[in-house]
Amino acid sequence: MKMSMSSFLRRILAIALAMFMVFTSMPLPMVAYAEPGVEDIDNGGDNGDIGGDVIVQHNVTVSVKDGLADVIVANSSVELLNGTDPSLREGNVLVNEGENVAYTIIPKENYYIKNILIDDVPIGDAELSLIEKGGEYTGFLNLNANTSIFVELGSYWNVSISETTLSGTGGTVLLKLPDSDETANSLKVDNGQNVIVSIDPLDGYQVSKATLKNGENDAIDIPDFNAEGFSYEHIVTANTTIEVEFVKVYTVTVTYNEYGTVVTNPALTPNVSGGSVVVKENDEAIAFMATPNPNYRVFRVVINEAEETFESENKTIYETSLTSDKDYEIQVTFALNQYNVTKTETENGAVEVKTEVVDYGTDVTVWVIPEAGYLVETITVTDV
Repeated sequence: MKMSMSSFLRRILAIALAMFMVFTSMPLPMVAYAEPGVEDIDNGGDNGDIGGDVIVQHNVTVSVKDGLADVIVANSSVELLNGTDPSLREGNVLVNEGENVAYTIIPKENYYIKNILIDDVPIGDAELSLIEKGGEYTGFLNLNANTSIFVELGSYWNVSISETTLSGTGGTVLLKLPDSDETANSLKVDNGQNVIVSIDPLDGYQVSKATLKNGENDAIDIPDFNAEGFSYEHIVTANTTIEVEFVKVYTVTVTYNEYGTVVTNPALTPNVSGGSVVVKENDEAIAFMATPNPNYRVFRVVINEAEETFESENKTIYETSLTSDKDYEIQVTFALNQYNVTKTETENGAVEVKTEVVDYGTDVTVWVIPEAGYLVETITVTDV
């Protein structure tokens, strides 16, 4: 990770401020330096020697597994302890005994601090849990011996729901880890770990599109797609973006009796009293056709309480087109064909018909009454 000099100095000043708040220091007398690990020697200053104390220095050995992070080491006076290179991945820095030292670990992109060992002793899960995944960490040491800092890192990927999806309407899309009940719009997921994508449309909506973009690859349709909503478990191997679109839908519900059939496009899903179909908002018009069985007719059609009745004709088909912008409740009634029975006036007698309009297959009673002195010569019945 490259840093500009200005950003580096700001980081060092921040470390110094933190150390100033945590530690106190006091001026040191004139000193001489012993080799790392040598104990303090009091020369007393009476024999013409240097005088004062000989200050022991200790090595801080930094080791970052696979070099996946930079480490900055600074003392209380903001003095770099690792030479001219502000980032140290492998190597030693020399520190005066008793010196207060801060070390800052800066993971590379898509890596996080998995463990820190000071002299082979882990800093502990409680402390690690405070470090945001992918974030930096600053620790403090008071040097009284040679000290080792070992850093282990893990890799992670960003899994997120697209801004387009989050700003849209019609449903919710949430992410969670398999062993957690907490949901989020974005997660930092360990490489190779699974993430669960839950897609739930609101009432009156369906899922119209669900894609997953994995790294630099083209977006692909999410498997197990279901317009009514679904969950999908994805193995994370790259930065991943989820994009989902919802669409408003309407339901067309049709009921009709057994004396005919109703067909729609899109097709109805049959049920005991008719059928229903779900259509998307602003989709193509819904074609509707009611056809009676032989010797039956379309008698009545009610669409959202608007009624049409066909009394005087044997309607053999009913067709209409519906816009996909509302719910529909449609009732169709089929009935037997009806026919008129008419009589022709005759001389020397009378003809009477009990019912002049009859359903198909219904018996009709006709009275033929001759006048006195006359007999019925012929009766003629014709279909018109």
